[in-house]
Amino acid sequence: MTVDNPLIESLKVYFLRELRHKGLSIDDVKRFCTAHTNKFPWLSTFKWNDNKDTRLPFNPYWQLPEYRQAENAFKELYSIGNKAPFQAFMQQLQNINAFRARIALIGLIISRLHVVRASREWGAPENQSADFLKVVGTMNNLSAGYKQTIGRILSNNQSLLRLDHTIDNSNLFLKSVIAHIVALHASIPPNSTPLAAYFHQIDACQNMFILATVSDIESLILSAVINGGGGQITRYSCQCGYMYVIANCGQAMEAIRCPGCKNNTIGGANHTSAAGNRKLDNTPITGPINSKDQPGYIGERFNNAIDHSVRSMPPSSYRILHLIVHALIGSSAHSPTTLNFLRRHNQTADNTEQYCLGHIITDWTVLRQILNCSDEHLALLFHSLLTAMTQTPPPASMLRTSAERDDWETKFTRNYVSPLIRSVTETVTTFSTALAAASAGQGNNANIIESEIDQTRAIDEEYRISKLPRLWRKIDLVTFNSFRAYYNGDLTQYQAKYPFLAVFFKYSERLEIIKNLWPIVQFVQILSSRLSYRISRKVAEKMTFDEFIDKEADKADLNKMYKKFEESWNIVIDKVDRYQCHELSEKPGMSRNMPIIMGLIEEKDLSLYLCAILEYLIGLQNNFLRDVMTIPPGSCKALRFLEQTSFDAEEVTSAITSTSQYSVRSLTLNQAHVDNIISYNQEEFRGIHMFSQRNLGVGRGLDVIYDLQKIEVELARQLVFEKVYIDTVGETSLYMQPFSYHMELIQVSIRILGDIQELIPQEPIPTELAESLTGSSVNMPYSFQSNSMDTSFDNPSEILSSLEILLCFIKRTPGGNGESFIKDYVNQWSTLSGLSENHEFRSLLNKPLRLKHIISLYELIEGLVANLTIEYTHEKYKEELTPKQREEIDNIIDFEVKQPAAIVNRKIMKFSAEVFATALRRFIYRFLQGEKQKETEPLALYVCEPSLHFWPSIISETENLDELFPESLLVNQAFEAYKYVIEQIENGINADSSVNSPTSTLNAVASTDSPSAKACTTLNACNKAKTICGSAFVPPTLNGSSHYSASACYKNAKYNYAIDDMNKWQNDCAALEDGNIYDDPMNHSGKKEYGVAHQPTFQLQNIQMKQHANVMGSNWNESKNTLVNSLGYIEKQSTTREVSAFEQTATQKVGAFEQTATQEVSTFEQTETQEVSAFEQPVIQEISAFEKTATQEVSAFEQTATQESNALEQTATREFNTLKQATTHEQNTTQEFSALDKSAAQKVNENPISLEIGQQYNYYSDDEYDGYSSYYRS
Repeated sequence: MTVDNPLIESLKVYFLRELRHKGLSIDDVKRFCTAHTNKFPWLSTFKWNDNKDTRLPFNPYWQLPEYRQAENAFKELYSIGNKAPFQAFMQQLQNINAFRARIALIGLIISRLHVVRASREWGAPENQSADFLKVVGTMNNLSAGYKQTIGRILSNNQSLLRLDHTIDNSNLFLKSVIAHIVALHASIPPNSTPLAAYFHQIDACQNMFILATVSDIESLILSAVINGGGGQITRYSCQCGYMYVIANCGQAMEAIRCPGCKNNTIGGANHTSAAGNRKLDNTPITGPINSKDQPGYIGERFNNAIDHSVRSMPPSSYRILHLIVHALIGSSAHSPTTLNFLRRHNQTADNTEQYCLGHIITDWTVLRQILNCSDEHLALLFHSLLTAMTQTPPPASMLRTSAERDDWETKFTRNYVSPLIRSVTETVTTFSTALAAASAGQGNNANIIESEIDQTRAIDEEYRISKLPRLWRKIDLVTFNSFRAYYNGDLTQYQAKYPFLAVFFKYSERLEIIKNLWPIVQFVQILSSRLSYRISRKVAEKMTFDEFIDKEADKADLNKMYKKFEESWNIVIDKVDRYQCHELSEKPGMSRNMPIIMGLIEEKDLSLYLCAILEYLIGLQNNFLRDVMTIPPGSCKALRFLEQTSFDAEEVTSAITSTSQYSVRSLTLNQAHVDNIISYNQEEFRGIHMFSQRNLGVGRGLDVIYDLQKIEVELARQLVFEKVYIDTVGETSLYMQPFSYHMELIQVSIRILGDIQELIPQEPIPTELAESLTGSSVNMPYSFQSNSMDTSFDNPSEILSSLEILLCFIKRTPGGNGESFIKDYVNQWSTLSGLSENHEFRSLLNKPLRLKHIISLYELIEGLVANLTIEYTHEKYKEELTPKQREEIDNIIDFEVKQPAAIVNRKIMKFSAEVFATALRRFIYRFLQGEKQKETEPLALYVCEPSLHFWPSIISETENLDELFPESLLVNQAFEAYKYVIEQIENGINADSSVNSPTSTLNAVASTDSPSAKACTTLNACNKAKTICGSAFVPPTLNGSSHYSASACYKNAKYNYAIDDMNKWQNDCAALEDGNIYDDPMNHSGKKEYGVAHQPTFQLQNIQMKQHANVMGSNWNESKNTLVNSLGYIEKQSTTREVSAFEQTATQKVGAFEQTATQEVSTFEQTETQEVSAFEQPVIQEISAFEKTATQEVSAFEQTATQESNALEQTATREFNTLKQATTHEQNTTQEFSALDKSAAQKVNENPISLEIGQQYNYYSDDEYDGYSSYYRS
């Protein structure tokens, strides 16, 4: 760096130029060089100007000839105390037309005295000069404002102009601009321009239309509400004429007393306006408000929006004029009057100077963003503009009308602002060069280093060749701010020529956040597809995202998707303030420990935040596209692709079409894909450099020229092409399908059954097919189903969940052929492939069920589930019936009618009891499980609604359904009404059974007190637990076959249920329920869990087979003498009381067992293994053959039976006699075996049997059973 070479010198200067570009002033650069001379000795080689009294790198007044004269006179006064030259100059001030001399004097005071305060305290020369200048206050023909301004500057007590050594460069530049504004307008007469009037005669401006302020108070308030209250408003008026607005949806949600008349009510409730209120707008207002211009100053809050403006002024012109206006008002000579002026229409201002300074700083900050320039360049721009106003004053007008104000603002923009901001770099460089030239003309030769750093030096041919200034010119990166500044440079012309860019800049700060929509939608769709109809609301409130992900097989992919979901949520949530009419008081962040319900769509509780985020993001995209559509067709070449409306009819859901040919598709989120969502990243905007070119002139490297046509085309392709207007789902206000919780289908889609019936005409399932599904007799589609009815389904709740998914899919797709098999329909849609994973539903699909049976099938399975869960309805819906209500029910139901109802002339005479009970059961199951319905509403309001499909169509179409149904019944009495009718039906069934059924037949209905009936009750309890648990319940298995352990069922369900009248559940039945027999079960609890002996190498000897008989009503002394097994109830003393199938011969029994055996065979030393399989129940019991022949086994039966009885008393185990023992028992007894209807009996001598409680528990269960299993004690 010490080599004497021109290029080395250029490199040194380039280094200092870079420091200037980083924001350092020339004074700062000097200080930097001094501080780092030791490290970089070459920094000491620069020859700087000796002037250390000013930190300003420029003197904006040098272009005034009068200033040059004042400067020469001041040198005499300052250096040698010669006053004569300065006194001669001051004589000019009294000439009324010598306003430039007056400007020069204030400029001199600021540049040579006031600015020194920013560097140091005044010395004797400054104080002497200031004392001399006080004579100005005694001069005639000078305005009071002018003299007062000079006095305040000299005393440094004007807050807008106050300086000291602590001020930073940014504020120093700003205050130099304020001082220039004040100097100009204090020097001209008050009637020369409206701006001068604001300084000199503020009180006379009360009836003037003030420049750069809002037109009227109403438009100010309404615009503020639109910008901050959801983007739209609707105006209303009270009867007294008082006007008010409602934001967002524009419908009333709150009522208050009218502030105008203090009497009437304004607003309303539940989207209904109060009486007497008048709606002024047919549609919400989203754009600018038509103003009613008012004279006088209208106060406003500080607004830092880049695009904020008033009337037709461009934002840059508005900010410049707005700053000038408030600089003059804040420096006004009449401070008390000024405050009254500011507060004429509203009470925004409290302190004149602070209020005006706040607006000045806001305007300055926004201007830096609009013009993309530094504080120094912005200051030079203002000084250039003020110099132009000095040379060519604006028109003189007092602005008595709004039209005059509009005209003045237009001319100000055209004559002063637009020429200067077209290229800020060009303006600043030209003005700086002119100042340097003017200063040099007075003998103040500019410092060569400073001029080279600022690139204002005059360049000759030798300098150009030796130092290559174009090579070392400072350039900058192409950025979005630079691009916007270029567009704002000639906004009026560019807006007309490139209208899409105007819309783009309007939304530019918000477009980038829209890209967070897709990660949120993607993860929410995953949650919905995997959990809909499979998870209950209570589980969703407890399960965390972390638990959900850990239970899934593809957790790696889910982790990535969740991470993007979480990041997007946390970026957006702070920007969302409300959802429709609801203000969000809290804005929870997203983390893996949050409940999964926050990712499920629903307009309530924690799900509301997700709905608010979606509404906010989709609103941004929709509003952007809506504004694009307002561009006149044919005026924007970049949008020509929107004029091509040849979309495929199947792809286009609907279209938003303007008055001409523009068209944008409208889709729902479920139909959209990632390319339909705006994904804009401002960081990637640097690629725009392909369409830009830097100015190659010396000192103009920061000036960039953009090809706006190509940029507009590129942005339109990225932001509009293939983008869609996102519509809500159906008639809802949601943008995605609401999440369907387990057992809440009808609550979410209340009329889905009717909608499907309209798509596909329905028919009842044939009787024979229905009987094969339920395992019982079905005489009619709406026949009564007993709570203890046996079915062929282990888990009807899972089947119901699958049917709910299928129903929703049918509703959303075009109606199919009713004759098509349901299985074929499921197989043709890949979306439904997951339904076949459930083996029971897969078996159901193999039945000859058609689409025309789908509703009947749903109602059939729904009835099975409802029978098991209905008794757990919330207590608030179990209000007792009055005797009168029971009588009313008795009067409208008939137990004898075989049809749904007795109907005469389309009027119901009486309901069938079964149909009436079915309708109540459907209402309870569909509407009361979620505990949302109001208890005191009339039950008929729901039950008699035809669209809800509680009744057969023959009843729904009658004329008097509403009239016949008891009006006194309320929603909270639905359960008791149902229970009452069921009791009546069961009493009738039992009465018929006792009269018509023969005693002791194989198919007879067992007595409710019989052991077999109690065993059925236990199985029914298991089914109830399974229904409540949903897919969370995994039944225990015995050698691969389903076997229900009641304690396991209830552990899964996380409930303690009382089953029928089993009052001795814990004490008497724990062992029998779990397959364990104790000497004294009183010491054991039925809620205990026992580990499974799953160790293959370990053999448990003499483990006895669990029998599935539950003698719940008898005491232990009786129970321990009995053997309960799947073949029946063996009474130890002699015989049993029920007849079994052992009326046949032993040979026939052996043959039956040989044909049906499917399970394990245990071999003894010299015997042949025989297998017997279970008939109807999920308990597989093993029968082992004895040692040699059937004859030997018969003879050994009595001895074996005695041994088994003794073993039952001593070891609390269960044994079952072999087939030959049963044969001997038949020969020696005249009594009958019992309970053949339940399961087969087995005897196990040595073969260990394990009872497994399901190993796979998915995330729907509240309890974990990793360490649990069960074993049999011997």
